[in-house]
Amino acid sequence: MNLEKGITVFSWNLKNQLNDRIMTTTVKKNLDDNNYYPQDHLWRQLTDNELKLLIDKKPPKEFQTIGFFKTSNSYRKKAEALLKAYTLRELNENQKLHLFTLKYLKSFMLKKDHIDIHNISQKQSNQSTLTTNEGKKIGLHIDSWEKASSQDRGKVRNRICINLGKEHRYFLFMNKRIDELRAKPFSSLNIGTPDHYNRIYFFLEANPNYKLFRIELKPFEAYIAPTENLFHDGSSLNSKSIDISITARGYFGIKPRNKYIYYYY
Repeated sequence: MNLEKGITVFSWNLKNQLNDRIMTTTVKKNLDDNNYYPQDHLWRQLTDNELKLLIDKKPPKEFQTIGFFKTSNSYRKKAEALLKAYTLRELNENQKLHLFTLKYLKSFMLKKDHIDIHNISQKQSNQSTLTTNEGKKIGLHIDSWEKASSQDRGKVRNRICINLGKEHRYFLFMNKRIDELRAKPFSSLNIGTPDHYNRIYFFLEANPNYKLFRIELKPFEAYIAPTENLFHDGSSLNSKSIDISITARGYFGIKPRNKYIYYYY
């Protein structure tokens, strides 16, 4: 199946690098755990038509968009100082980096609402996918922090994830909105499978060669994404250093409301 218009990608301060930072492949179902993983030997650059369908040159009005940006010099300088002064365990306990990150992210908020910030995450280097459950990889997945129904997943909070590590990491995603996919007809085979997973599994059964994308995030770059409404994961493929990141959930816009806040707060 050819790529269809769906969730798009926009960058307000790295837009000239997007064409070189995004690659595509397909997924493969692992029959041992029934999860989907990228076919890492097939990563390639995007065609001109794929770039046209995936990348927005102007800030989109749609909340369901993926953002990609470089954090400010002031954020990086302070965060690096904290990472040098404390261990990750100490930072998760004293919350110094969490509180500083919250202050920084306020300029991205679309409306006054609570921001949930996660503990700093530490993952292994050179991993095709990163998310685990009870110590086992789960591959590409859909977040459910907000406990929303499939049809309401386009209305819940999105997420910002900042790369705090010393090397690149990747954000993996399909550009299909879960709330716009058809549900799989009921059968004994999908009893107990949440509806949002039935939708993406049904789509992939019909379109097994649909494109998966990855965005390369260098140190102190970040993505904004509606991870409750798309099939996604992180990756540390081809890195040698421990993968470190911090994540927050809120109603984040695709760019800060005020560039003055971004550069000088």
